[in-house]
Amino acid sequence: MLEIAEKTSRDFTPISKLYKDTDVTLLVQIEKVRVIRTKSNGQQMAFLTVTDTKKKCDVTVFPEQFSKVHSLL
Repeated sequence: MLEIAEKTSRDFTPISKLYKDTDVTLLVQIEKVRVIRTKSNGQQMAFLTVTDTKKKCDVTVFPEQFSKVHSLL
């Protein structure tokens, strides 16, 4: 992941600097993916554990976004 961080021209925010209700770009490594189906209508969604090598964070991928990115996970 360090190689990618050094080669990218995009700015990204470390997990330790996240603030509520802000839009940021994160560079993280996915450690764990747990896919579930919603109770209401059976759509798939996922819970991720990610790290930026210094701090971990839990991420929820809701059904609409999951349908767009599931093949990347």
